[in-house]
Amino acid sequence: MFSDIDIYTVSKIMGHLSVAITEIYANLINKKRDEVADIINLEITEHDIERKKELGKILKTNVQK
Repeated sequence: MFSDIDIYTVSKIMGHLSVAITEIYANLINKKRDEVADIINLEITEHDIERKKELGKILKTNVQK
């Protein structure tokens, strides 16, 4: 969640009857955030690998000419 906002304030704003409910949602949000970050990182890594392969082919072709 947002590190500069305490869980009790969030709980009250959301209208939860207990902080435990807010903690459940916070954990779900953090888990989803981490999953999305992993996907983005994987996509960037795969994209970088493909670009490096393409660049290597281009450089190899230009050296052979």
